[in-house]
Amino acid sequence: MKSLRSALKLFLEFSDEKPEQRVSDLAKRSGLTKSHVSKLLAEFASAGLLSQNPDSRAYSIGRRTYVLGTRFINHDRLVRESITIMRMLMDTTGHSARLSVIDGKRVLYLLCIEGPLFVDTGIRTGTWLPLHSTSAGRVLLAFMEAERVKSILGLAPLRKLTTRTITDRRRLNGILLNVRNCGYASQRGETTQDLAAVSAPVFGADQEILAALTVALPTHLLTKSVESALVKQLHDAARGISLRLGCRAYPFGAARGAAAYLSPRRRARG
Repeated sequence: MKSLRSALKLFLEFSDEKPEQRVSDLAKRSGLTKSHVSKLLAEFASAGLLSQNPDSRAYSIGRRTYVLGTRFINHDRLVRESITIMRMLMDTTGHSARLSVIDGKRVLYLLCIEGPLFVDTGIRTGTWLPLHSTSAGRVLLAFMEAERVKSILGLAPLRKLTTRTITDRRRLNGILLNVRNCGYASQRGETTQDLAAVSAPVFGADQEILAALTVALPTHLLTKSVESALVKQLHDAARGISLRLGCRAYPFGAARGAAAYLSPRRRARG
């Protein structure tokens, strides 16, 4: 088991920030010997999970890892029920649609569908970001139990990603309360200077928060009137996903607009 933990720890070192890893660097960070690291990486490579550059000898994620990832996308119910609705949302709004979940103490972007006004900020499927600075994170926090929110945010100073990032805890708590009341969160330039986002909650069968559905767009385009329109579209789309996942009564927005996002069977029942 110790060897397995060591192998998994090495494998999880590969990220957007460090897509290529050398044996010597991994050995320093992990505390393992170069020989041990080399053997573990070679095993991952032989299974197709890692690939080694023949010139630099550095390792990167292999194709077999991608194949495993596509199996998750194909079989995870949340992703499966969301992807068609997200495409419709992108077509309707003209902006990028994102599906996010909480992963540990961060937001994980589970699925991203880029719109024609795509702003390349480096945020992709599989990207993690702090909860407090993102509209998706605030939605996820707003519908959690207070004790869990305290545990996740901790006592350390909140990280400032841009000059606009809200890091004052009292102000953040006020935002979360407002999100619980109105059912959406918005932010302008708090994660990336030129990017704005509006998010709404996705609920499950027992009204538990499962995910956040987001529309992302250039900051200068998110006027008050645009935000109001996006909130209605997000609530319709999030309602459609939630109902597909067994939620009996979505608490925000008007049910009438959600009809387009329901499955044909549910539309027939309605």
